[in-house]
Amino acid sequence: MIFYILFMIYMFMAGSLVNIEKEFDRMKKHMSHVFNELSFDDNFDLSFKQPKADVYETDSQVVCDFDIPGVSKEDIKLSIKNGFVTLKAEKNYSVEDDDKNKKHHRVERRYTGYFRKFSLPHTVDENSVKAKFENGTLNVKIDKTEKELESDKLVKIE
Repeated sequence: MIFYILFMIYMFMAGSLVNIEKEFDRMKKHMSHVFNELSFDDNFDLSFKQPKADVYETDSQVVCDFDIPGVSKEDIKLSIKNGFVTLKAEKNYSVEDDDKNKKHHRVERRYTGYFRKFSLPHTVDENSVKAKFENGTLNVKIDKTEKELESDKLVKIE
């Protein structure tokens, strides 16, 4: 995009306004073509989200709070490895057609997915991880340590 801006400034300075207008038209056609190629039909799922997170530390712990509404604790996978916390949560919804009187007009809640991975601000003890899920918020508390993590540990959610 910077190239186009510099090119247009050059063209303007050269006094070729007609060429600038042609270049804008060409860019507009190209962008229209790109967006028309994308198929945003009913099967295209944009439900994957990056959950909001608050991370802070006390004298003895690193604490992470994640907002992940719409999932149950069984849908959450949380792991700690080499100073990184990784959160993945997925919820698949199914439409029950057992009621013959039901005619669905819109089904938008087929899937909800969350993924987040980031480094922790301090080295932590992977064996001290405590995680609690309540009202759509996952609270994770990890004791600080001075030794380096070496293995991937899946965390049990309460």
